[in-house]
Amino acid sequence: IALSTNLISGAGIDVYEKEPLPEGHKLRFVHNALLLPHLGYVTAENYSIFYNQMIENLEACTNGKPIREIK
Repeated sequence: IALSTNLISGAGIDVYEKEPLPEGHKLRFVHNALLLPHLGYVTAENYSIFYNQMIENLEACTNGKPIREIK
């Protein structure tokens, strides 16, 4: 409601209750909503970090000393 009545001037949204956002969903027709797929994290910087951490993780596991463990 805040978007459709211009209570707020606009919003960028990339997470939805149901994904992908259904074709007829009312958000698709709000002029001041920028709708994106759930890819807000995709940047060159993030991929560089993810890649380097992946290499570190593989090397650590290969050496029998895993890091970034979920306990």
